[in-house]
Amino acid sequence: MDTTALPSVKRQRLETPHNDAVPQPKQGEPWFADGNIILQAELTQYRVYRGVLADSSEIFADMFSLSQPAQAVGDVEGCPIVELSDFAKDWHYVLKALFQRSTKALPVPVIAAFLRLGKKYNFQGLTADATERLKYECPSSIEEWDARIPQSMIEMDNLADHIDVALLARETSLLPILPIALFRCINYRNVFDHLLTGHERDNRSISILSGDDQRICLVAWHKIVQLQANTTYSWLKISCDDCVDHLGCSSGKMFLRSHIHGVVPCCGDVFSDWCEDWEDLMCDACVLDAKGSHSMGRRLAWDQLPIMFGLPEWDQLIKN
Repeated sequence: MDTTALPSVKRQRLETPHNDAVPQPKQGEPWFADGNIILQAELTQYRVYRGVLADSSEIFADMFSLSQPAQAVGDVEGCPIVELSDFAKDWHYVLKALFQRSTKALPVPVIAAFLRLGKKYNFQGLTADATERLKYECPSSIEEWDARIPQSMIEMDNLADHIDVALLARETSLLPILPIALFRCINYRNVFDHLLTGHERDNRSISILSGDDQRICLVAWHKIVQLQANTTYSWLKISCDDCVDHLGCSSGKMFLRSHIHGVVPCCGDVFSDWCEDWEDLMCDACVLDAKGSHSMGRRLAWDQLPIMFGLPEWDQLIKN
């Protein structure tokens, strides 16, 4: 056995500080043992299949048209490594979706990853999926708003999620979802504190609107309070001509006003939440009148919602 090289190896190890060691890539998920391509983002590697990537993205199809991708920086067990300049977490979400597709509601960070990488690498299916989910949760018509099942497409558990959806709408120019996305950011108690300081995400980072959108939302909040007082809730201030119990119905409306007043207005169908109280607190004629006024008023409020945030009307937003 030739041992002449051993001393130099030993000296090399002693002379190399431990903290100067080059960080090694780690194995991420998904990782298929029989995969034939490895994608590396930051220091995380994902072993997947060329065919699925190529079928899902024209960019990857072009990349893999050569036997050895030009972007390859090495290999593992003969499997080429392609280095990508994206966040590892975004690729984790996207690859999980491509290889383990799910129809359940997805968290906002997953939707964001679908859109960012979907547009960059032309993953049309993921881009369409994310866009469909966002438009479902933040619709552009009151009929779609009424028909939706909240959070059945996207998990939005706290204010940080709503702020992140608004940020994503700006980032990706999905303007049709912006009115509802911004509205949800102000549909909270202590709205002014939350807008100015942001809200903590699950990972302890802070989600906060841009300075411009903070100003837009603060102004919009006051406009919407006045708007819905004159539309959705206008029946609270008007007497019904066919009322048979003016004193009782006035007292009932005063009671309802005390519960509604001070709560940040909502473009949702709050009528269903109050139906039994209305029946109990007003005469039949006033209830019928209130229902009609409420239904018409909330449509008027909905139509003007984009304008409250300095945006074009719904038709123009959708067209663009």
